[in-house]
Formats: sequence, structure tokens, C-alpha cells
Amino acid sequence: MQCYKCLLLILLLLITLKIMPVNHAFAKEVFLIRPHSGELSLEGTFRYQLLDLVLAVTKKQFGDYTIKGYQGKISQDRVMDLISRGIKFRTIATMTSEKREQTLQPIRIPLLKGLLGHRIFIIRSGDQSIYSRIPSLAMLKKLRAIQGHDWPDTEILIANGFKVVTSPDYLSIFDMLQFNRADYFPRGVGEPWTEVKQHADKHLQVEKTIMLQYDAPYYFFVRKGDKSLYNRINKGLNIIMASGEFDQLFYSFPDHQSMIRQANMGNRRLFRIENPFLKINPFKEGKYRYQPGEEKHFMHFAD
Repeated sequence: MQCYKCLLLILLLLITLKIMPVNHAFAKEVFLIRPHSGELSLEGTFRYQLLDLVLAVTKKQFGDYTIKGYQGKISQDRVMDLISRGIKFRTIATMTSEKREQTLQPIRIPLLKGLLGHRIFIIRSGDQSIYSRIPSLAMLKKLRAIQGHDWPDTEILIANGFKVVTSPDYLSIFDMLQFNRADYFPRGVGEPWTEVKQHADKHLQVEKTIMLQYDAPYYFFVRKGDKSLYNRINKGLNIIMASGEFDQLFYSFPDHQSMIRQANMGNRRLFRIENPFLKINPFKEGKYRYQPGEEKHFMHFAD
């Protein structure tokens, strides 16, 4: 009889554990991050530290967390597919596009102050004189740009009448540029100097006189229906933007500081094009866009 009562208690306990809801608000969540090719330290990147800050300021309400880098090579398209199916990844930071917003839910707070849409070129060493003589957008369009085959920028450039060569692999782009498969590689204003250093053996350089510009918000994305994470990231971003912590983090990064100093944006010929795939433009009110000179509040400039 005693054994029967024990078995009955165990059975009731198992049933209770099965039907009790899990309190996800206090469960420790793991967030996987996809490293970019060539990154030496994921923890040192801006998007990693930004996500860490966003999760930290919302920890009291949403619970503990840890962030891990994905071990292996994986494309952005693959990560977004996994997020959409609720597998492995919970979020990704990337440039928006119509297709991406159909697949995932964007948190419409731009993370890079619109600077990703300010494009400066990587070119072959010795080709600077070609670009110094380009007087118009029409002349630039006669040259061949190179982009990743699944990048939103590719669609934007093609829609604006550019000649675009594509590559399925990011690292292959530098080889293709070196061997004259394309003429220039448009990069976000903070990217080309580091990449030229990383590929010093390819004999490339940063172009000095031209800047191409279009609106290209860079968002955190989550799975559609993942309301908890959407609300957490949205709330965290609003908290750190209101407190000034976002700008402090943004301008604390040496790459961002070097970008502003080296880009010399005010002295470049600016060619503006439209992004026909941007249905909702967060920059219309100027709230999230980089304002020249604002960095002086956070960065020390030597006289």
C-alpha cells in the first residue's frame, strides 16, 4: 500500500511538472551571433557589445542571458532562415531589405546612424586617377561595382542602373577585384580601411574623392511572433538612446573614430541615389541619422 502511494505521488508530480508553464521571463536565454568573415574577436565588435548592452539594461524585466559566437561558417541568408523557423539563432543585426522584412520582424531603430548607406570604394592600387576624373553619376555607372550576391545593396545598385558583378563569397570579392573582375567595391563608410589592411596582399586601396549615398537602415531582426525578444530589444534600444549610452558606445569604438577622421565626408563628391525598396524610412525625421560634429561630444580631437 505504501509503495502504491509513493507511485501515485510520483505520477502526480510528473503530471504537474508537465503542465506547469515555464517562466521564460526568468530563464537564462542564449543568443547566438554570426561572426563576419575575417573578424578576430567577436566580443570586440560593435554589434556584439550593443546587443550585450541592450540585454543588460532589460535584464531585470526579461531575465538573464548569454551571448555566444556561432562556431562555423554560415551565410546571412541561412541565419535568417533559421531565425524564421525558431532554430538556433534568435536575432541578427543586418541591413534591411524588402525581402528580409517579409521573412523577419525588424526593430526599426537604426543601429549605425545611417552611415552604412554612405558608401566609399575599395579600388585597385594605382586606379585613383580614374575616380578623381569622374564628374557625374552617369560616368560612375560605366564602371563595374562588385557586391555579395544576396546583399540588399546589390538590388539597390541594379535598380539605379549600375553595372554589378556579384560573388557568393565575401572573401572572394577581394580576389575578384584584384584580378580585374570588377572595378570597385562600395563599402559602408566605416568598413574599407580595415578591409584593405586585412587584404594587404591584394594591392588594394581606399578611393579618396567619391561617396555614394542612399538610405540603408541597419536593424536588429527577430522571428515574426517572437514578441518577447522584439519588446526586449526595442525597449533596451530606447533606454540607451534616451540615456546617451548608445552614442557613448558608438563613438567609443576606434573603428568609428577612424571612420569619421579618415572618411573626410565633407570633401568628397556626393552622388545620391534612391533606395526603392525602403517602404518605411526611419530617417525622415532626422532622429537617428548621423549629424556632422556630434561626435565631438564623445570623442577627443587633437588640435
